[in-house]
Amino acid sequence: MKVESRLVLTLLVRLAFLVFAGWVALVPDTLPGSHMIVRMGLAATFLVVAILVGELAKLQMQFEMLLKALRSASAQVVAEAAPPKDENVAVGILIRALGSREASTREKAHGNLVRITGQDLPPDRKVWEAWWKKRREAAGQE
Repeated sequence: MKVESRLVLTLLVRLAFLVFAGWVALVPDTLPGSHMIVRMGLAATFLVVAILVGELAKLQMQFEMLLKALRSASAQVVAEAAPPKDENVAVGILIRALGSREASTREKAHGNLVRITGQDLPPDRKVWEAWWKKRREAAGQE
């Protein structure tokens, strides 16, 4: 439901409760045989309900605005927190990982280097460093 439609509906519901509260309070034949205190209590109840309907509508609109702000803020945080996609950085890190003491780290680094670069060089850090240096010099990055 659109915001304008919701506001109009809320206004009409509140108005209906207020009119009914006034009718119960001011017209003695509304509840024949009842005391004026009962009518006033019932009118006060309808008045409170009218106020609560308006407050509920306000809270609902504020909640929707808060959700919208949180969604846009979370999308921005996710975009800013995304890791860099620069393969040059990854290649440099993976070449350094070829010098790790852990065999599994060296194996994973070599597999990723082959996958990213398309080069099928041996898992030797010095060989990869030499290749990387030539490639960067050819690209004018050093």
